[in-house]
Amino acid sequence: MINTIAVLGAGKVGGCIAQTLSERYSIIVADSSENALRRFEGNSSIKTVCCDLRGNINEIAPLKEADLFVGAVPGWMGYELMSKLAVFGKPVVDISFFPEDAKELDELYRKNKSVLIPDAGVAPGLSNFILGYYNKIYSLNSFKCYVGGLPKERKYPHEYCAPFSPIDVIEEYTRPARFVSDGSLIIEEALSGPEIITFPRVGELEAFNTDGLRSLLHTMKLPDMKEMTLRYPKHAEYMRFLKSAGFFDEKEITVNGKSISPRDVSALLLTDAWKGEPGYDEFTLMRVEMGYTKDQADGVIICDLYDERDQATGFSSMERTTGYTCCAFTELISEGLITESGVVFPENLPHDTSVFQKVIGYLTERGIAISFQEE
Repeated sequence: MINTIAVLGAGKVGGCIAQTLSERYSIIVADSSENALRRFEGNSSIKTVCCDLRGNINEIAPLKEADLFVGAVPGWMGYELMSKLAVFGKPVVDISFFPEDAKELDELYRKNKSVLIPDAGVAPGLSNFILGYYNKIYSLNSFKCYVGGLPKERKYPHEYCAPFSPIDVIEEYTRPARFVSDGSLIIEEALSGPEIITFPRVGELEAFNTDGLRSLLHTMKLPDMKEMTLRYPKHAEYMRFLKSAGFFDEKEITVNGKSISPRDVSALLLTDAWKGEPGYDEFTLMRVEMGYTKDQADGVIICDLYDERDQATGFSSMERTTGYTCCAFTELISEGLITESGVVFPENLPHDTSVFQKVIGYLTERGIAISFQEE
């Protein structure tokens, strides 16, 4: 039985997850920032622990009370933290989007008779879950996912506000993009292959290649699969300029006798440049297109997701879509619907209709618009 959940990381999405789960569970939130933890003052269901999650977490006594863990740290911390959590023998749901391959943790989690659900956000995460469900019904032959979070008002020059850590956005723009075409793995630079697509409510957006398929590259055997990030037109061109000029390089350079990482400096500067005004109007948009052939006729299933900031709670659309998906997967564990151990990717979660409706219902009940249609 799940009574107490530890949320590791008190950032934007971690905060949304903690507040949402506190409606049903006792919550422990751990983070190194006392300022970040102050947001939970007044919530009697949430206990906070100020600590360094990069250290020996076995020595953090309150964490031993947890029946389940949610990982919500920056990507560069994610893999190491997931490795440490395995020894607790408790289920883990993670949204850190770390660059390492999560399947390498499978044996460790099996050994400790616990389960890890990585990439439990909106995309990857919900997109994978939807693909896994429909692939059991239609035997799909293609998958394409478009996703992005943007401010409603386009303010030059950036026309973008980061819904999570800028260092993770930069990682998204520098990690080589892998996709599948005609059954072959293709690797191209992130930010490549821009195309313009028109969406209802929003208008024209630019889609470009990013490395969002992740686990789908080895769990799904579709001949064509691709994930693309959505931004306002010309964003990819501006980011390619910064990237080519070295602003996103990790290798340290010497400036006035001091060694600095261009990426760290860029992330610091972009933290303010990509920071919207408090409560700014924004939206998250995702479209999943899944192709199939049935009775010698081609068809496509289209899932559209759209969400905006909840002015009542203050949670942004990216906090909501990512956080609520994570919460929905957490509820599957709590209700005993996920019993296996090891690493279970979202596309491999139970595929029966009741589980699918439970996850989709969790999001729609909280005001996230999701529609499905066949063409």
